[in-house]
Amino acid sequence: MQHLFGEILVSKGILSPEQLAEGLRIQREDKPYLRLGEILLGLEFLTIQQLDHELGILHSDIRIGQILIHEGITSGLELEEALRIQERSGKMLGEILITLGYCSQGQLDRALSKQSHLARFYESVKQIFGYGR
Repeated sequence: MQHLFGEILVSKGILSPEQLAEGLRIQREDKPYLRLGEILLGLEFLTIQQLDHELGILHSDIRIGQILIHEGITSGLELEEALRIQERSGKMLGEILITLGYCSQGQLDRALSKQSHLARFYESVKQIFGYGR
């Protein structure tokens, strides 16, 4: 999931692909006990303000549909259709996506796990750096 966070930073132009690759290499080879954000801070590829801002956005804006799109499971058009149905029916988005055949229960479960991991990741970074107190 931290790789997803890194990809988001690259897509926003905050990190270069090379910087992300370097951070991931260090995490994999030298410091698996550190989170990617901590490594990027240490390399000075990212400021604490950028990390806080992006994690805040990630925490509030990452929705299950965005994860499914990022993973290539659902398209933007399929998600829009499911969201329209959700507005009318009040049903859970995941239930609608499965009913429409846009994802399987297993794919939804994995995406929900990633969403939960992102929320925990954000909360742990807030604790480490003393934000949100």
